[in-house]
Amino acid sequence: MMLILKAYKFRLEPTPEQSQRLRQLCGCARFVWNLGLAETKRILDSGEKLPSAFELNRMITVWKKMPEYIFLQDAYTDNLQQKLKDLHTAWKRCFDKKLAAKAPVWKRKNEGRDSIRFVNFEKYCCLENRRVKLPSGLGWVKFRQSQRVNGKIKNATISQLAGQW
Repeated sequence: MMLILKAYKFRLEPTPEQSQRLRQLCGCARFVWNLGLAETKRILDSGEKLPSAFELNRMITVWKKMPEYIFLQDAYTDNLQQKLKDLHTAWKRCFDKKLAAKAPVWKRKNEGRDSIRFVNFEKYCCLENRRVKLPSGLGWVKFRQSQRVNGKIKNATISQLAGQW
């Protein structure tokens, strides 16, 4: 049996409250990317090796306990961990001579595409009747289903571009 990976892209139709919550989650993910980038740059500048994705994820717990970052407690930890995993992958690509990728850069609000990723879709999310149930206080969100979803959904990435989710 052959494993086939396929991506589907649908437009979400969140309520204004859900849209605000999605913007908040994307903002926290962007903030954690920038914190992780600053920390990894500090570590690399001191001559130490690149921390693993697991070591980066342990920093989330520390940051959530800091009074100045108290807003991170409202964010879904899995989304933040995925952002740091993406950061770690970006650093690895940068150091790979075959890929010759550029170093990760700071994420800025309103520049590029904000996104968050929900992993373990079958465990935390549900899909039925052109609605998807998402964790993190989002609840059921309507979406435009332009095609049938075949197979198992492993993860979902939600991104915003030009005000559309």
